Amino acid sequence: IYQHCILWGNYTTYDVKCEQDIFNPATDHYDIMMLATPENADKSETVYQCCHHFCYARIISIYHANVQYIGPG
Repeated sequence: IYQHCILWGNYTTYDVKCEQDIFNPATDHYDIMMLATPENADKSETVYQCCHHFCYARIISIYHANVQYIGPG
């Protein structure tokens, strides 16, 4: 497992342009907002009908790992 100080994130803007943002837990760039997904795919009511459209998070630390799956499938 490797620890990093900065995370670069690519995203698409509302006018369909590609942009990049930098997230750094040591500065004020550590809060993120993501589009919510339905919590239960088997139910007819989705998160868009009953709850918030976005999820909010705070980046505490940044890690990555090189993982290999060895097994069937």
